[in-house]
Parts: sequence; C-alpha cells; structure tokens
Amino acid sequence: MSDLELQHYFHIIIEWVAVMYITICLMLTFIKSPNDNLYKPFRQSKRMITVAFGLMGLNLVVYSILSTGNWNKFNYFIACVDIILFYLEELLLCYSFCHILNNSFLTRRRIAKDCTQIGVTYLLVLVTLVPGIAAYRNVFITLALIVMVENIIELAVLFRKQYKLNGELLDNYFSTDMQRFVHWTSTSITLLIISWAFALTTMFTNVYVNLAFQAYMVSLNIFIAVSFINFTPKYGDIAKAYMPDGNDGKELQQSGAKTAATVDDTTRNTLDSRIRAWVGEKKFIGAQFTIDELAATLGTNKNYLSYFINERYNKNFSAWVSSLRIEEAKLMMAARPEQKLEDIAYLVGFSSPSYFSKVFNLHEGVSPTVWRRKIAKGQ
Repeated sequence: MSDLELQHYFHIIIEWVAVMYITICLMLTFIKSPNDNLYKPFRQSKRMITVAFGLMGLNLVVYSILSTGNWNKFNYFIACVDIILFYLEELLLCYSFCHILNNSFLTRRRIAKDCTQIGVTYLLVLVTLVPGIAAYRNVFITLALIVMVENIIELAVLFRKQYKLNGELLDNYFSTDMQRFVHWTSTSITLLIISWAFALTTMFTNVYVNLAFQAYMVSLNIFIAVSFINFTPKYGDIAKAYMPDGNDGKELQQSGAKTAATVDDTTRNTLDSRIRAWVGEKKFIGAQFTIDELAATLGTNKNYLSYFINERYNKNFSAWVSSLRIEEAKLMMAARPEQKLEDIAYLVGFSSPSYFSKVFNLHEGVSPTVWRRKIAKGQ
C-alpha cells in the first residue's frame, strides 16, 4: 500500500474513531449512579469524562474537515485545533481522576491557575495564524507546548500525592485491599502522560506514526471508559473511607492522638482486652469489615481505634487485620496439607488468592507454596 493510499484510509479511520468517541460519550451520559451526596463527586467526574470524550470526537471531526491530505506541509490550522482541543480534553480527564480521589481538589484557585495557563497556551497558538509572523510560528508553538506540558506535569504530581494519601486512608478503613479498585486511575494518568509525548511527535511525523498514535489513544480511551463504568458500583464503598468527614490520614491520626490524650489507663486497658477477646474469637476471619464497624463492636470510635492499632501494633488497620489472617492461614496450612491454598485464602478472609500470596510473601519472605513445602519437610 502506497503512502497516498494509506493517507486516504487514514481519513476513513479517523471518521470511525470519531464516531466511536461520540458513542462512548453517549454511553457515559446514560450511566446511572445513586443520586445522593456521597456520589456527587462521582457524577461530577462522570460529566468531565463525558465532555472529554465529546471533545475527542469533535477534534477528529474538525481534523477531517481541515485536512488537505498533504502530509508534506505542516498545517498550522490543524496544529492549533489539536493543541486547543487535546489540551482541554486531557485536562478534563486529569481533573476527573483527581476529583474522584478528592472532591475538594477543584478549588477556585486551582481552576483560576489552570485557566490562566490554558489562556496563555491558546493565545500563543492562535498568534501563529496571524499574517506576517510566519518566521516566528514555530517559536510560538514551542512556547505553547512548554506551558501545556508544565501544567500536565504539575497535575500529575498533585495526583500522585493524593493517590498515595488515599491509599493510606483506604488501608486505615478497610480490612482488605480496596486500592485495587482505584488503581485504574493511576494507570490512566501514567498512560495519559505517555499520550502527551506521543501526540507531540505526531505533529512532525508521517501517517504511520499517526496511525500508531490513534491505535494507542483508542486502546487508552476504551480502558478509561470501561474502568470508569466498572468503578461505578464500588465508588460508594470507597468514598466512605475519606469523603464524609474530609479528614486525611494525618488528620485522622491527630484526631486519634487528641482522643488518646484524654483517655485514662483503665479505658486503654479495657480496649486492649476487648481487642484481645475479639482476636481470640477469630472474628477477623471470613467477611470483610471496616474500621467503623469494628469500632462500634469494641465500643470506641474509628479515630482512636486507628491510633491505638498504629501505636500498639505498629501497623495500619488493613495490615494489622492481614497479619492476623496470615497467622490463621499458617495454622490451616500446617494442619490441612491437602487443602488448596485458594480455599484457605478465602476461608481466612482474603479477597483473592493473588492478594493472599502477595501479603503472605511480605510477611514471611516466601510464597505460601514454598512455606508449606518447608513445613512438610519439617524445616
């Protein structure tokens, strides 16, 4: 196939991809979620993602209209449209992921700062269309790209900080690994950063690179759309770990420490004995639970219980429960050598065999299979 034929088919592919993005946009519009305050940040994030997909489709439609089919000459009109729309759609995706993790992320100051950078970027790219400055077009395009890239790097750094903080909050709230349901946001941010670098190369390369870029973007955006849809039923549970009271992990520990300062030794000893009794009855086995539920069972509050576990066992809530389950799993593995490890993992309360194996390895330094083999040999 010649380059001219490939360029012709490229336009057809672009049109079909535009239709696909608009279809995804419509699908997201009709995704239902609970109409309550807990899901409000989720609905707001959904709107941002929906608009982002709509802009992707619009971007490709405009490209099809403006393109002359001449790949040997740099088209500044197309470059301007690409930068303006691609910047906005990628920014909305970053916003949506950050907003899922922290519904206070989109402050007026944050939006004002980003709008300023968007305005500067748009001004720089539009200047290139002014007659009489052809000699400086590449300079303005380069400056626009620098402002745009700086903005996205800053957002990526902010996201990483929030993602790490939310991981700590989830570990201090749930008895099992819940961050796996949010991990898609981190993967998406990483892939979006790659897409920015990839997009920059398409502005100065041939149809083959552009085809590869479209294949990459289609795969990425399908991943984002599917992950977001699958995340819908889990969001409500996960949001309870950090959204109702707005506390972050440090504030949670500080609140627990303040409570601890007013608690006498008798109260501490009572809580300690209740925890020992709860562990002795092996209530940690089986169903999953949250620190709120355990605090209610023990007659305390989650802030103080989180602080107490951290101080007493030097572990967060999830790690402490996992350590109890690992010890119980070791007893079962030694007593029931014929039982499948998968069954033991579920029996003691792990959400999956792979997570059980991961946690077991962290605790014991070897996999469950190797540990059981050593026990069987009497080592």
